[in-house]
Amino acid sequence: MPDRAAAVSHPFPGRAVGAAVGLLLWGMLAPLPGAASPVDALELTSDPLAVYHVLELRRRDDKALELVTRREAPSGTLYARRAFDCRAHKTRALGTGTTLERMKASRPPRKWTPLIPDSIAGELATWACAQSP
Repeated sequence: MPDRAAAVSHPFPGRAVGAAVGLLLWGMLAPLPGAASPVDALELTSDPLAVYHVLELRRRDDKALELVTRREAPSGTLYARRAFDCRAHKTRALGTGTTLERMKASRPPRKWTPLIPDSIAGELATWACAQSP
């Protein structure tokens, strides 16, 4: 079996993965592609009061990864769909909402923006990009 770590394009070259892997190595459990992931929860150091559940992770036609999550926190539940370009170290929001239906109907700006280390999007990108060579 090839060394998976050597094939991963890390969104923040030169940075230790340790900080972003407040994800607790849960990422080793999620296959790609997959409509549903066996990952129970991701705990991000940048959002300590929330738990992120992976609902979907798939490769898009444009080669970006698309991640759908459900965030549960004391403030409530929020669904989000994001795209990550692991090679260019960029992200874009594709939808958010308090229900899956509202997330799908939302129309956020679809502009690609740089990933920021130790941000929520940065930590989610680190996890998502580690799932795919």
